[in-house]
This record gives sequence, C-alpha cells and structure tokens, in this order.
Amino acid sequence: IFALFVFVWGINYCADPLEKQMGLSEYQVTQEALEAAYDACIDAANEECRNVDRTKLSNFDAMADLVQDASAAWAGQNLEGAATVPRVKRIAAADVMLQTGYVGVFCPITGECNVNPKTYPSELPVTMAHETAHALASAPEDETGFLAFLICRAAPQSELRYSAYFEALAHLGNALYAADPAAHARISAQMSDELRADLQRENAYYAAYDG
Repeated sequence: IFALFVFVWGINYCADPLEKQMGLSEYQVTQEALEAAYDACIDAANEECRNVDRTKLSNFDAMADLVQDASAAWAGQNLEGAATVPRVKRIAAADVMLQTGYVGVFCPITGECNVNPKTYPSELPVTMAHETAHALASAPEDETGFLAFLICRAAPQSELRYSAYFEALAHLGNALYAADPAAHARISAQMSDELRADLQRENAYYAAYDG
C-alpha cells in the first residue's frame, strides 16, 4: 500500500517548493509586513462579509459545485496541462471526525476529496479548496493551505472569497498576537461587528466538540 501511495501521489512531496514554482521570492517577514497583511485581510473580510449569502454558504452541495469550478478555473490559469478536479464528497461520521479535529481528508489512491459536512460554514469553501488543491498534486499542508486561499480568493462568489479571508485571519492574527499583542488588539478593532460575531460563533461551535 505504501509503495502504491508513493507511486500514485506521494512523489509530489519531492516536487519543487511552491514559492519556486510560482516564482515567489523568500524573505524574512517583518512585523510591519505582518501588520499590513493582517490589516488588509480584515478590510477584505469586512467587505466580503457584507455580501455573503449565509444560506448559500451553509449549503454543502452548492459550495462543492462552486469550489470544483473555482479550483478548475485557477488550475487552468496557473498550472500547465489539463487538470481534472474532483467534486468534494461528504465525510461519514461527521461528529466523531470533528471531535478528533478533522474537517477534511484527501485519499490519494482513489483521488477523492472528502470534507466534513459539519465544518463551520464560513470555513467550508476554503476547507473544500484545501482538499481539491491536494487533488491538483499539492502535497505539503502549508503549501496546500495557501493554494486553497488563492483558489477561493480568485473566485467570483463572495462566499468563497469571504471564506479565504476568514481562514487567513486566524493565521495572520495568531502570528501577530505572538509578536505584539498590542498591535494585534489595535488592528483587530477594525473588524466589523458582523465579522467579529462570526469569529465568536466559530469558536463556540468548535468548542462544543472539544474533549
């Protein structure tokens, strides 16, 4: 089984790093750059939050269709050769999976993208995009997470773009808080009431599955 895994997909771990593939330059992130990124992310999330259709965002099938289309569109513009993007499927035993902390899993042998249908709605599209990014041969988790952000950010729907920024807020916010709690508090104050409430609902939602 391990040999099959390596042959059909695991070899992707040997690919060039994403920054090299995309022509990105590597540099030491300064606190000033981190503050600017967090500030810009909040502005974008505030904007998209006003336009999100919450009913649509909570619809697993609707989001699966949109993410499949967005992933294929991104791949067509940024990857060489034709790319087939599978449609995301529901994970069974959703409650058990949430208790173990899993919201998505990619099966490299079958090429299936599986996502927990009980993923918090604002995270659902970007979680789906994370798994479709694996299907596009992205192996390392950090690189795959970044591709998921790019896929959703480039989509025409506010629901996908909002999900991208919603997820990015956690990573940028945690990094800034670790570096400078005062700067984090100052910039976080710019969140809209709706965005702040959504983040609080997310924390409460997942807290119910802890332990």
